[in-house]
Amino acid sequence: MSQEDAVQDQVTLYESSTQLATLTTLPRTDSRGGQEVTSTYIDEIVPILNLSDCEEEHLTNLFYSNFHPAHPILVPRTFYRKEAVPRYLRLVICFVGSHYATGRHSRDSLAPVVAQAMTSTIDCTASRVQALVLYTIVLHASHQAREASSCISEAAKLAIDIGLDRPSFATDMAPHDLRQQESLRRIWYELYIVDGYMAALSRQPSFRSNSVGTHPYLPCEDSLYARGVCDLHPRSLAQFDDRVFATAPCTFSSYCYRIDAIRIIARVLAVAGANDACPDEVQAVDNAIASWKYHLPSNKADVIDQYGNVDHMLFQANVFIQWATILLHFPRSDLPMTVPTDENLACAKDLPRISATSAQHTVKAVAASKELSNLAALPWCVTVHSPFFTCGLILACIVQLSACSSHARTCLQQHRDRVTLMIGALKTLGKTWAVARNALQHLMKVAHNIFCTQSAGSSPVVCSSVHDSGIGLDSIPGDMSWFDLFSLDELSGGVPMGFGLGSGPLESAAA
Repeated sequence: MSQEDAVQDQVTLYESSTQLATLTTLPRTDSRGGQEVTSTYIDEIVPILNLSDCEEEHLTNLFYSNFHPAHPILVPRTFYRKEAVPRYLRLVICFVGSHYATGRHSRDSLAPVVAQAMTSTIDCTASRVQALVLYTIVLHASHQAREASSCISEAAKLAIDIGLDRPSFATDMAPHDLRQQESLRRIWYELYIVDGYMAALSRQPSFRSNSVGTHPYLPCEDSLYARGVCDLHPRSLAQFDDRVFATAPCTFSSYCYRIDAIRIIARVLAVAGANDACPDEVQAVDNAIASWKYHLPSNKADVIDQYGNVDHMLFQANVFIQWATILLHFPRSDLPMTVPTDENLACAKDLPRISATSAQHTVKAVAASKELSNLAALPWCVTVHSPFFTCGLILACIVQLSACSSHARTCLQQHRDRVTLMIGALKTLGKTWAVARNALQHLMKVAHNIFCTQSAGSSPVVCSSVHDSGIGLDSIPGDMSWFDLFSLDELSGGVPMGFGLGSGPLESAAA
């Protein structure tokens, strides 16, 4: 039986055993004009598949313990029970939590039900945007690129349609509830971050949520939000930008620096792949990347405190900044831009470049990859980090592999140790997310050929920590770019051209 048939059988079984409530039509206040309009959606699904209250509570706890710290888009756990959470959003929350559960039963059972609930819902509210953003992250991490791309596009369109980007949206919708106002602002900014991440992954020059002229006020610190203590007078993005010229210290949350990192990625995307990009434009973006860290306050200089607690917002912000650095500088560096083959492990050094090369570009790309490997070395459970950390690790490995395939063998051990560390982190992430497992196959094969193959005139290199994944590099075209090897389709469900593994997607996480 094919996977599609199996999924359809699950949906059919669910529909025959679980009574779906009729579509409910409810009035709501339009976010733009204050008029009463209607939203139609499936409000009741009783029960949520065959989950007991205890099982739903368990999956929700797993969500909050493992996923929420990296993507704090929901209200804090202590306030969750007081919220009127739509059932489709509860399904998404349980589905995300099921990825951290022991065994696959609940995940496999929930997958088709969540898909049906999301496609059946016609709900023009912030809760719908919230569910779409969460669902986008888990679809991407579960190896389903096209579905994730469609999901974030729908989320961005809906958010802009209902006015979620407007500074007054939160106060209009929840005039007397500071906690709800903060949650609404976070929905927009989490959408903005995920939208920007997906655009960078697919090498798009822009993304929809970055095209609007307004943005809500900025989020507060997560530690305050978790206690339900929110800013009475939140600050704006303009105030955040002006902080560098302020004569008195200005305090902003770690979330704000995470948002700013994505804003910098948006600038990188506009010039990253352009042969005709003006040197001054490239330099301006490079200056923005460099100055980001200079303007961090002293209490945010490190992503981990003296007690070993990680600031997840600051951690992701640093990942995004190093990712932006690689996207900007690696194509302009003098590092090999093509994948080493069995016949030519070192790659040609005189291949055509995206633009003129510079030693500075090389140094900055390699330095960024080192910083990402340093983040992977932090004493913290990798699985609690966002699945977005996967792409940072992959790009860092690419730079390290490219460097060590051309550098002198005297520094080979340093490159090898960093790649070994990041492959280990990807293995750990791969226990939860299929996107890491899939990319790991190709990384390990390239690493095997660089570190474990004896090249002419050199002594053998003992291979102890990187093994053959069984994917032959001799089928990869000699001029394939690293970025083509790890394209959006490859990272999230497809197979890069040239691998000779057929035209269909690799096995998905739910298979």
